[in-house]
Amino acid sequence: MSASGYTPILIYGSTTASNVPLAANLTTSSSGVELAINAADGKLFYKDSGGTVQVLATKGAAQNSISFGTTGLTPNTATQGAVTVAGTLITSNGGTGLSSYTSGDLPYYASGTALSKLGIGTSGQILTSSGTAPQWSTLSGVAVTTFSAGTTGFTPSSATSGAITLSGTLATTNGGTGLTSFTANGVVYASSTSALTTGSALTFDGTTFRTLSGAVASGGSVNGKFRLDRSDGTTNLGYIDWVTVADGMRFYNNNGGYFSWEQSSAGELMRLTSTGLGIGTTSPISRLHVNSFSTNTTTITVGNNNGGTQIGFDSTNASFVSAYANNALRFGYNSGSTFVETARIDSSGNLLFGGAYGTSVASGMAITNPTSATIMYIGHAVGTASGSVYSEFRYNTTTIGTITQNGTTGVLYNITSDYRLKNVLGAVSGQGARIDALEPIEYEWKADGSRTRGFLAHKFQEVYPGSVNGEKDAVDAEGKPVYQTMQASTSEVIADLVAEIKSLRQRLAAAGL
Repeated sequence: MSASGYTPILIYGSTTASNVPLAANLTTSSSGVELAINAADGKLFYKDSGGTVQVLATKGAAQNSISFGTTGLTPNTATQGAVTVAGTLITSNGGTGLSSYTSGDLPYYASGTALSKLGIGTSGQILTSSGTAPQWSTLSGVAVTTFSAGTTGFTPSSATSGAITLSGTLATTNGGTGLTSFTANGVVYASSTSALTTGSALTFDGTTFRTLSGAVASGGSVNGKFRLDRSDGTTNLGYIDWVTVADGMRFYNNNGGYFSWEQSSAGELMRLTSTGLGIGTTSPISRLHVNSFSTNTTTITVGNNNGGTQIGFDSTNASFVSAYANNALRFGYNSGSTFVETARIDSSGNLLFGGAYGTSVASGMAITNPTSATIMYIGHAVGTASGSVYSEFRYNTTTIGTITQNGTTGVLYNITSDYRLKNVLGAVSGQGARIDALEPIEYEWKADGSRTRGFLAHKFQEVYPGSVNGEKDAVDAEGKPVYQTMQASTSEVIADLVAEIKSLRQRLAAAGL
């Protein structure tokens, strides 16, 4: 009975020398494993799981041959124990072909089936190549002998085993200055599109910028300055400086001349003189004088003229000036050297057109401050005793009403009534019914309690709708009350009254009365 997990072994035998069982002669299965013994050769055979017959053991003779192919390894003398390999493993089989090393050796491949060795170099040497093999070299033997810095202006020094020292200057095109020395206090500036220079033409001493030479005028509150000299260097024209007290910048002209601002194509555009600032003019007449750059066009002048501060708008044909003088803002024009006033707003807010302001107006119109009792004056000093117009009302360009002078003590309020504007439809009729529908009343004004007689506008509107403006108890689109007084004209009633009087007279005449 075989042990658990194992099968019985069956043994077959042969006494014929060199006899080897065939695979078909042996079985390897779960039912058992067959072995074969050749007693003549002293060999024991079995069939492996791949179906190949293998020699399991031989009689006690030692191995007398073994092959390692081309590995370079060979067996030592025959032995019945472990096989000891001699020789070295060559590179083609993953070895080095070397059997010993010296400390610091560097193996490298040259040719054949074994690596070569390079022994360690001396202190300070570096590893280089001969072109066919590595080698140790000294720094002096491999120093830099050529070096290119392009167009920078740099060139290398002689060969050295230490640091490379460059000589020459770095050109401006490579971010350098192209300079090897500088003038004391000199400012570096561009002398062309590709070169820098330094010299005494522009200097900075740590406090002041200067052009050319010479001392800068000093002042009590003046610190750093940018000096401006004539091109010949003989005159200090002025300077720009920082004012300590005001923390501001000052432009100073030593000779009392002018400052000008120019543009290459337009020439001088602005000039500052001791009189003022002129824009479009080289001779300002006030603190600010703005002039057109061509003739016959508007000019603006701001400044003192004829005793008062003013703003002027001038041309070759007329002058219009507004000036604040005598606590009034005046509007007018210059007639030669004389200011002619045409309108004024005084310090109380009164507005005057066409004449000197007063409690009465001989000519023109005056609108007084709304807090005063009188609101408007309209007058004229010339004209006929009657018919001169104080006020005219127009629709587009057509006159539809006027207020005219009536003698020297009254005015007429006129509405358009020219026959050329009317299509006559006939005589007035039905006036009696309209007169009967009117409701004249006596009333007093709520504002001052004064009493008078007349009509209620909304009642009058029921009889003469075309003679009343406004709506009784008017409201807006949202139904909210709108304060809008109604106004009425009674001129239409006059026609009815005249027609009714004529009719009454005719009736009385017919009755002999």
